[in-house]
Amino acid sequence: MSISTKSNKTMKRDTSEEWQRFVTEHGDTKGYAHFDIRTSLRNPDVQAKVCDPDWVSSHGFYPFIQFTINRNPFIREQKKHNIKANNYDLSAYYLLNESTERTIYYASHLDRCIYQRYAFLLNKQYQEYIRLHGFSDAAIAYRSDLGKSNIDFAKQAFDFIKDLCSKNTQALIFVSDFSHFFERLDHDVLKEKICKVQGVNRLDRALYHVFESVTKYAYWTWENAYKIRLYCKNLALREHTNEVWHKTIKSLAEETLRVDHDKSELKNAISNAIDNTYCRLAKEASELKQKIGQLKHQNGKKSADALARAKKQLKATNQQLVELSVLRLGLKQNRFTADLNVNLEADDIDLYSNDLENAPKYKLEYISRREMNARKRIIPLKLFKSFKRSCLQLNKSGFGIPQGAPISAVLANIYMIDFDQALNDYVQSQNGLYLRYSDDFIVILPVQTNESYAEDLAQKLNYLKNQISYSLEKTDGGWGFDIPTSLIRGLILNKQKTHTFLVKDQTMFALNNSGQADQKAHLDFLGFRFDGKGIKVDPALIGNYYFRMRSKAKTIVDCDFMTKLNNRISCHELYRLYSDSDNESNFISYLQRCSAKMKLDDPETMALLKHSKRKIANTLNRMKRARNEQKAAELAEINKTPS
Repeated sequence: MSISTKSNKTMKRDTSEEWQRFVTEHGDTKGYAHFDIRTSLRNPDVQAKVCDPDWVSSHGFYPFIQFTINRNPFIREQKKHNIKANNYDLSAYYLLNESTERTIYYASHLDRCIYQRYAFLLNKQYQEYIRLHGFSDAAIAYRSDLGKSNIDFAKQAFDFIKDLCSKNTQALIFVSDFSHFFERLDHDVLKEKICKVQGVNRLDRALYHVFESVTKYAYWTWENAYKIRLYCKNLALREHTNEVWHKTIKSLAEETLRVDHDKSELKNAISNAIDNTYCRLAKEASELKQKIGQLKHQNGKKSADALARAKKQLKATNQQLVELSVLRLGLKQNRFTADLNVNLEADDIDLYSNDLENAPKYKLEYISRREMNARKRIIPLKLFKSFKRSCLQLNKSGFGIPQGAPISAVLANIYMIDFDQALNDYVQSQNGLYLRYSDDFIVILPVQTNESYAEDLAQKLNYLKNQISYSLEKTDGGWGFDIPTSLIRGLILNKQKTHTFLVKDQTMFALNNSGQADQKAHLDFLGFRFDGKGIKVDPALIGNYYFRMRSKAKTIVDCDFMTKLNNRISCHELYRLYSDSDNESNFISYLQRCSAKMKLDDPETMALLKHSKRKIANTLNRMKRARNEQKAAELAEINKTPS
């Protein structure tokens, strides 16, 4: 897909210290498989190519691969007795909202390096632009130069509100986010803003080529790549199955069959022989599992050797069971041709699913994401060329950039420069605070508490109305705003996440339709909840942690701590992911950073930090007791049933 007109010796190179530091930090090779082979910026040849505008301007970009992430936020019931009573069946959790989908696109490996290079160049120009125009501290997302995280930015906002309250000043807060942010960016506006940041009238040839690739982008869906890879696997399976099939027929013909048998008699004879062989092998597999279980409790070198031989024999036996299952199912569904070959179609995805339950580890028809990503390419290059036209999809809408591309973040920030500057200039003139983290933003304005309070509040609300929206209407979720085309054409606010609050005397109130504070409320911002006085971690994050931890624990308990091959399942991975582990980055380590940077008024989070390992152990013990009680009840029910 790439065309190079120069040798690497004559290509331009960037030897600046800043670029080399960027390569060191972001030059890792990614583990996913794509249409090309893996590479990274640490490859000197790749560095030379991406730094040469002539090479970039003639490069042919591969399509992105698109897949959808489904997010199902869970939260725990508030009644503690419900939590304890339903610890095993997880019914103590419920969905906060309907599942939300996020469409992600990821680039091929060489294309990703190009996007990294131009993201680096644009980000330098963007940071210089916002510094010169005085709103460098407002746009806070994707800013490695600030050296801060969402924890720091949330603390900054909450501390600002607390500081206003300590001065006997009320705080007017407007918080919202943009709906389908990346999908709604207008391409013409984006190009205009890039030229504005660069101080030019038109983009240079190389940057324009990159710009075209992320606006009029091409993509494949993950499902299409999966089906093609599955097609490859079924082709291999067909060859393997036909070989097994002919071996079986030859063996049976030598023992029981005559040449003059008709097709139906041949089918019945083969079917009976396969069933008998399957039953014999299934019995052998069961005996081997029992033998392995006994050998595991014995010591000595002889026992260890015998255990290894038994495991190897069990693996071979299970593989034979799979092969026989394929043959048996082929007979049952009449999937054989005139020459007795099994006829497997390319789209027979569910062909074997029902008949391979006896050996689930060796199912041949499905491919896991891990297995696909373990390959050199996600599909062979010949198949990519064959299916390129039929699977390729293009973005011709004039809107949207692929979320997930390395350059998308800086392009989104550039798109918002006029909006950021307009709001920040006004907020700064009112001694307030404006922060935008990607598609989420917050405006905090001080409101005087003297006799001019009503006038001051009305003036600030009018500004929000005129600058952020044409209309201000009451919705179920609060005050909803529509964005005018004069500031950020194409974007709209998410009405369900748009709210206006007033904080007075360290208490937060939601503003009603007339601008009056009528009921207490809380502010959710960057994964934290603030009520005007205390800070908590968003309950949805805690709920997700408990739900995932207990779901994984339930899976282990349901298997009786044993794999299908009678190997003992260790809980080390469970503790590593969900407890305080040394040198391990997980949700608990994130909570530790939260607790270290801000004073949390959150008993549940602090208890989780202190007792994470105990909570996992208690969960396992309670689930084991519940599992044993369930088994005892089932056994008692069987004993009651008359024979």
